Amino acid sequence: RCAAVKPSHGMAANSRWTRLRNGSGNSTRERSNQSLSPSVKLSKLGALVAAITFSFGGFMIAHIGHTSRIAAAAWLPFVLLAIEKLFQENKWRWVCLGALFIFLQFIAGEPQMLFFTALVSGCYVLFSLLIREQQIARWKFILSGAVMALCGSLFSCLLLLPARELQAQGERANMAYEHFSAFSLPPKQVLAFIFPYFFGGAAQPPYFQAPWGTSFWGEASVNVSAGYVGLLGLMLAVIAIVSVQKRSLVWLWVFIAAASLILAFGGYLPFHINEYLHQIPGYNVFRGSYRHLLEFTFAMAMLAGTGLTRLAELEVKKKWRTLWIGVGTVGLLVLFTAIFYCQFAEKLVTTAIRLKEFGHLSNAEAFIPLSVFCLSAIALLIFVRWQNSGAAAIVLVIVLLDVASFGWFYEWRNPEIKEMSSRLPDAPTVQFLKSKESDLNSFRIVSSGATPFKENYEFLDYPNNSIMRGLQSVNGYDVLRLSRVSSLAGDLDEEGKVIDTSAFAAEHHGFDLFNVKYLLREKPHATNLAATVDIQGIKFNELPLGLKNSPGSHFEMKVAKAPATEIAIISSLANSGDLKDGTPLLNIKLYGSNGKVIERQLLTGRDSSEWAYDRNDVKASIKHSRAPVIESWDVAGYQGHRYLARLNFERTEIERIEIDYTAASAECFMMKASLFDATTKSSSPISGVEMPSQRWQMIFNEGPVEIYQNKNAMPRAWFVKNLLVQSEADTLKAIKEGKLNSGESFDPADTALLEVEDFGGRPYSLPPIGEVSNPAIKIVKYTPNRIVLDASNTAASFLVLSEIYYRGWDVRIDGKKAPVYRVNHTLR
Repeated sequence: RCAAVKPSHGMAANSRWTRLRNGSGNSTRERSNQSLSPSVKLSKLGALVAAITFSFGGFMIAHIGHTSRIAAAAWLPFVLLAIEKLFQENKWRWVCLGALFIFLQFIAGEPQMLFFTALVSGCYVLFSLLIREQQIARWKFILSGAVMALCGSLFSCLLLLPARELQAQGERANMAYEHFSAFSLPPKQVLAFIFPYFFGGAAQPPYFQAPWGTSFWGEASVNVSAGYVGLLGLMLAVIAIVSVQKRSLVWLWVFIAAASLILAFGGYLPFHINEYLHQIPGYNVFRGSYRHLLEFTFAMAMLAGTGLTRLAELEVKKKWRTLWIGVGTVGLLVLFTAIFYCQFAEKLVTTAIRLKEFGHLSNAEAFIPLSVFCLSAIALLIFVRWQNSGAAAIVLVIVLLDVASFGWFYEWRNPEIKEMSSRLPDAPTVQFLKSKESDLNSFRIVSSGATPFKENYEFLDYPNNSIMRGLQSVNGYDVLRLSRVSSLAGDLDEEGKVIDTSAFAAEHHGFDLFNVKYLLREKPHATNLAATVDIQGIKFNELPLGLKNSPGSHFEMKVAKAPATEIAIISSLANSGDLKDGTPLLNIKLYGSNGKVIERQLLTGRDSSEWAYDRNDVKASIKHSRAPVIESWDVAGYQGHRYLARLNFERTEIERIEIDYTAASAECFMMKASLFDATTKSSSPISGVEMPSQRWQMIFNEGPVEIYQNKNAMPRAWFVKNLLVQSEADTLKAIKEGKLNSGESFDPADTALLEVEDFGGRPYSLPPIGEVSNPAIKIVKYTPNRIVLDASNTAASFLVLSEIYYRGWDVRIDGKKAPVYRVNHTLR
């Protein structure tokens, strides 16, 4: 017999399994409606499956290393819960809680996740208003939702406004399309949604492990295609769709899953769609379109939970028919993926090499997902047949095994990550510096290496190790770094790597002004630089040279003495659309051991060309020809190129090379270079530049890293006797080239450069200063937000600090407020 229960808000009140018998005596088990959640009509079992699928699915697991990202993403369901409660009950406590959830998500430290949550929430609100049956008056729902969003936004402004101010001073103030479209999901890598390691890249066996490193051969990294929600999750999602009810939230989850997947493709979208998206304010300050997999995995998790709930509710015939549709649909996807893995995967290879070990069904990359599919189908068959607590337990176990087949073998389980405690003590290089310096607040360091995040990470004290070791470093893993700081420190990228190595040149004052007293430099032979690649019979170092040549740059290189008949250079240009064919780019001097000097030039169009030559806007306006292409790679919607130049000369034993950039604009990136002897067919790869001895003195040479002392480093604070006002461009040029417009040398110890733009076109007057006489400066207190100096000078003085100029700093001299200026491009 079956008891009738009065529903509350459309839900029943009994949570027990009830045995029902039909007229033929056959029995089935159905879940009473009472066990459904009052929010989105999921059974407790369905809600648990949804939670597991989202929490341990591809997106969340792939970002364990991005702590702020998963900390922010985890608040998505809480914000939706508050909206749902307002839709049902409209009580003020949910307005307050919802605002708190928004605030907590923002301060987790990943505004992009909050932005994506706002997109999902907006869809949820619209769907509830337009499609679902109203629980309360529309105006009440709209008003309470608006108050919740407004209060959450106002709370967030405590950090949002300072963050926006910071963003406006970095590269994300006006993000270029190339940066915006970076980390888009390649459409072909959706195969990883079926076989999660289709393209390799697992960190642990039984998946294939290349003996020399990664086995990944996809176009983008593993985490870019981490949309795996499990094969059982896919089956349940199909079941939810085919058994959908009128006005069901299923349609919302389907829309969100489809829309977020499309947006994740980013730069691969046709018809310039992503370029139009780049024009949307707010949206265009975020890169990494693949991160829309957050919404995708969440929506798929909700579909999975809904599918299991519906499977328990359906009558017997519909139950089996729906089950076979779900299993059959995913079975076809698995079959297609397996065939493609074995027979056609070579067609997907782009830049990486697909190893011969792939392509067999006996591999874990294929065998494990095939096994998971079979177990998932069996688990659902058992659930439909018996539908009791034991069957529910089996489903939960398979769901966990399913998502674990991806997550348990991801990079977070790498041994070196687990052994972090052994990496906390000071490396020998840090011990040496601490033994040499008594005041760690009196100097800064900078680290440089070809592979700084690899085996020599601790020795380089690379970001952000220096924080816990007490050393102040110019490097830093910082996606919101200030553009002015980056430009003076060798165009530091977001990983803290010095891109423009001309910053180490003798005439460059960037690191001097930053109080960089020590350089920790990775030795070329301490990395994989010994590994070579063969290109047109010439051997080059496998790791890139990464030499950025820009107007005024000068480099010197020592090479192993060997006869050569040519120098081969692989390079590309940037921002070079205005350069015409034959424009001299590099003047190359090759010094022979016999005293002979050979000069050659690298020319535009003949030897090198714009890297983005095939991009539509570049191709339409570029003024030089395309040089011989030697390397290409896929960018969003087009290909990037590098070019090979072979400059011949009479056979000479070369011992030294000098390179000067002679063009007035653009930049030339030398990725690889090598000397080649056509007589003996031998190569001498060029591994890096020499440190100019007039600026850098080697003081430590043990292990894989050498330490240089900067002879020109400025102290933390000093007095100057001259002030010069000029344009921002002239200031930056003077610091990088060491010369003023007048032709005089720029000495930061004597002169401070101010920028006319900082005065906004208004008349200005500078403080009267004179010769520096008997100066004395001592740091009394140094904290992140307060610096106290005991400074004296017998003459009227102008004090420069090797600290970053930023709005909000005040200065008081003997208790009286004094003005703060920006000098030397970015100091105060």
